[in-house]
Amino acid sequence: MILSSHSKFHSQLAQRQEAVKESEEDRPSRTIQSWALESRRLYLWGAVDDTSARQIIEGLHYLSEQSSEEILFFVHSPGGATHSGMAILDSMRIINCDVRTICLGLAASFGALLLMAGTQGKRHCLPNSKIMIHQPHVTGQYQSVATDLRIFADSVTRERDEIDGMIADFTGQPLEVVKRDTDRDRWIYAGEAVEYGIVDSVILKSDTGIPANGAHRSIRQQDPQ
Repeated sequence: MILSSHSKFHSQLAQRQEAVKESEEDRPSRTIQSWALESRRLYLWGAVDDTSARQIIEGLHYLSEQSSEEILFFVHSPGGATHSGMAILDSMRIINCDVRTICLGLAASFGALLLMAGTQGKRHCLPNSKIMIHQPHVTGQYQSVATDLRIFADSVTRERDEIDGMIADFTGQPLEVVKRDTDRDRWIYAGEAVEYGIVDSVILKSDTGIPANGAHRSIRQQDPQ
């Protein structure tokens, strides 16, 4: 009986120690998340899907309710689900504050659309960023009757026209140029992204770092090549 109680005590102690350890391991990530919200920063890191869209949208609405100061939205994404991306994009449009977008590394497919959807004059990328635009991709196998296949094809065509129109509006490029460029994967590098109208400047150097709390500080536009 004594041995049983002794064993139970050590088991409970080990469980408490493990719980404390897990709590300590989780603490840094929670601290970083709190700092990001306090400095009005949101990060899209990875695919655009329902999970990432919910996190970004919740952040946009929360920060918009807190203050009308601009939000910093960092994008490093290969793209993803169009419906999830549209939800983010529409939220960026309806909130009552500017959204400054910054590309870190990669903004492809819908990731590129979110980058260029930032407030005009407040869209940036870093020098080694890569951006890719293309027409919507259809993945997987779609099996149905001919009528449904035709309806599906029409919806894909309409989706492409809608996205091409958005790119034209965001960049100032003629629609026919956008349709030509999105017919296949079009890779665009930092300097060219400014010329194309995807971003407004390349962040080459900032003496005070990337601005926090809505302040735009020393972001210099790349000299034209």
